[in-house]
Amino acid sequence: MISLMVDIHLEEASLRAGNQQFVKDEMRNYSRTQYLKVFAKHHVKPEDFRKSLDYYLLKVNDLDDIYTGVINRLTEMQSELQGSDNKPPEKKITPSQYQKPEDKNVLKTPSGK
Repeated sequence: MISLMVDIHLEEASLRAGNQQFVKDEMRNYSRTQYLKVFAKHHVKPEDFRKSLDYYLLKVNDLDDIYTGVINRLTEMQSELQGSDNKPPEKKITPSQYQKPEDKNVLKTPSGK
């Protein structure tokens, strides 16, 4: 889930920073296409992502751990690009803290599927 969320946030930043001159409907279609590419990269259907997000909204501590991982990864990526010694936030987590190894690529949903 962390790598998917990292890619979603990178795509959102790209869309916001881009110099594309789209009218509103064109931008909506372009954005949707870009998000579908991210979901395809992670072998996730948009509706499964939505269900998973709904699940984690009910499990805010787990969602907090996921976002800590997202922030850690984005900070690492930024440091790599800048070539700096910036350190990620102290609350660094590992995947084993938020999901079992066998669940690594499985999204959580309220029904447990």
